[in-house]
Amino acid sequence: MAQSLLRQSTKLLAQRFPSTFPAEAPISWPVQLTRALRTSRIARSSTATDSPAQADSLYDRPQLYDDAFSYRDFKAEVKFLLGAFQQHASNGGRLETALELGCGPANHAIQLAKHKVQTWALDANENMLEYADGKARAAGTQITTVLGDMTSFELQGMLGRLDMIVCLLGTLSHMLNNKQACACFQQVSRHLRPGGLFVLELAHPGKLAVGCWLDRETAVHIVPQYSGAELAPAKSPLTPTWVHGHTCHWKRL
Repeated sequence: MAQSLLRQSTKLLAQRFPSTFPAEAPISWPVQLTRALRTSRIARSSTATDSPAQADSLYDRPQLYDDAFSYRDFKAEVKFLLGAFQQHASNGGRLETALELGCGPANHAIQLAKHKVQTWALDANENMLEYADGKARAAGTQITTVLGDMTSFELQGMLGRLDMIVCLLGTLSHMLNNKQACACFQQVSRHLRPGGLFVLELAHPGKLAVGCWLDRETAVHIVPQYSGAELAPAKSPLTPTWVHGHTCHWKRL
């Protein structure tokens, strides 16, 4: 079922972005995200010569974005998040408040709200938040959408009070340097209650580093190879990853 949905999503993407999303084979979400970001950058760079109506990005088309990731089992993922909170948060108890960073269509926030969790959903794209609000209403739930930046957000009255903050689907990749990542982590720390839980989902680097690079200074091709045969996959409905980390070997050709 997941593969079928992924094929349908890829087909939709291929119709809108034929040069970026080939329709002949399903692609994993880390690759989808990387290509979506590339498409977004190309669209933004064209605004100097094209009209605003012509220069949109995948993030300005929330329905298309939602379709692209509809193969994810959000109900199962939120069940995992609830279990992770019970197991890892100090004085776990019942999860009462949560924030989803870079929420996009806010699928996780909506599912959390269905579990009677007071939920905030933050994103930097107004179109996404408008779509998320409509989707929450259609699901009969209520979430609080917040337009903001992951590096500088502030929820009024919630400093030091949130039970859990989640940043899923590789969204942290929008932090392009250490300064931005640290600023995001600082805001997370400011908003979490003592003993609260921060859940971060990232792809294994081996899923992102495909192919090889050319070192322009030495004219040497560099191929990343990741070991992981001795590691056990994490038991989670989220992105398959490795619970003990990874080792990267660089092979020069």
